[in-house]
Amino acid sequence: DRAKLPVRCFVRERDSRFFGGEKVERSITLHHDLLVEADVQLDWQLTSNGKTLAKDTFRERMVSAQLKRLKVVLPMPNVTEPTAVQFSTVVTRDGKEMFRESHDYTVHPHRKLQVPKELKLAVLDRRGTTAKALRKAGLTDFVHLGMIESWNLGMIAMGYLDPTGNTQMKGHNCVLV
Repeated sequence: DRAKLPVRCFVRERDSRFFGGEKVERSITLHHDLLVEADVQLDWQLTSNGKTLAKDTFRERMVSAQLKRLKVVLPMPNVTEPTAVQFSTVVTRDGKEMFRESHDYTVHPHRKLQVPKELKLAVLDRRGTTAKALRKAGLTDFVHLGMIESWNLGMIAMGYLDPTGNTQMKGHNCVLV
């Protein structure tokens, strides 16, 4: 059982699917549970199809029962199709390998969002944050609900129904829930 190994590391996060170009942060705990201090080294690397995308090394003289928390940032590659990526860690103590682990990730391409031609997208977004995010993702063909008052459209938002189930939407031809 790897938790009983005296010198080891653990990657805290378990998510494994990312988009190309993302900077993914990993939290690593490095454990040294031997009775004497030693030179401990953590090497990590991110690879895909035999090519190293990123790597780094952390070294420290660690005392008995010491724990070190580290953060690393993994630069996910830009891809045109789903691509397998491996994140691996190796821990050595006084030059001897003590622990090795690998995590399999999948990197997906960014795709332009598109609304099907038969649908019209309307966005209720008073602060503009959703509209801004949609435009940034490449989706520009949508209508702000504030622009369609002439449609005689009513909308029921959360908390808008009274306890009896009645609404304040009388006289509207269409109600969105």
